[in-house]
Amino acid sequence: MDYINLLPLSVVQKLEEAGIPQDSRIFYQNDRWVYVVGQFIHSNKKYHCQELDSLGPFGVHSVDISFVLSSSKFEYSINKIGQKQLIDGEQIIGSHAPISPITLEKFARSTANIPDEATHFCWLYPPSGAFNHVASNLDSSYELDLLRIGGFAYFIADDNAAKNLRLIRVNSLVLSATNGLTFESPSHWREEYTDQLWAQNRFQPVTLPSLRKRGAHYFAFINPYELLTTGNDNASWMPSQHGAFVYLFNEDHSPHLFDCFFSVADNCLGVSPSDEQRRKY
Repeated sequence: MDYINLLPLSVVQKLEEAGIPQDSRIFYQNDRWVYVVGQFIHSNKKYHCQELDSLGPFGVHSVDISFVLSSSKFEYSINKIGQKQLIDGEQIIGSHAPISPITLEKFARSTANIPDEATHFCWLYPPSGAFNHVASNLDSSYELDLLRIGGFAYFIADDNAAKNLRLIRVNSLVLSATNGLTFESPSHWREEYTDQLWAQNRFQPVTLPSLRKRGAHYFAFINPYELLTTGNDNASWMPSQHGAFVYLFNEDHSPHLFDCFFSVADNCLGVSPSDEQRRKY
């Protein structure tokens, strides 16, 4: 058992004056003193988390994938990837965020490789199951990027009816900043909105090694102008204008000091896909 030392009385007085709760755990991390309220620290893993100071940019590339959406379960089932048609029992299943209207415009839209005619989109989480049975048959690494990182599906609303959506493109995120999505600086996540999203299966395990190394365990995509509620009262919150990725650090999804979200920026600094193509010739 670790030896517990008493804080000097002068420090205790300052803590009481500042209103730091008595059930706080105080520790030194990332060159500063921090505290966590009401959490029992089971292991040293909490001490080794690193605060996320930035996200992306991510490259964005179209992929050759066909899938079927199950809107009632917010799941997608891939039935064709690359040149391989998947038979019964081979389908790759993952979760997706609710379908939402597109809000990015002009250069930001072009940089994110969003089709001009697209009206709606949804985030595709990386599949939860194994996909080794198709990995060796893929001609493009971009399809593998979608399976490992995730991506966006884009739709067009036929006859201006949002219920009649037709898939026109799937883009994967790639770890490249040549062109793609950029994000604003991190914002603190409001813990009271976690449980409702968790109950909806919106939080999925983090798959990017760089984020897992920093201690992030779960992530979710929040849609543009999505109004979140706590489920217990009339409180509501709209985190982002163009969508955002949320990251949770505790394995039991309880609040953590470093829980945060990154909003999609509308001033993308990458190179538009059309310009990138011209550079190749």
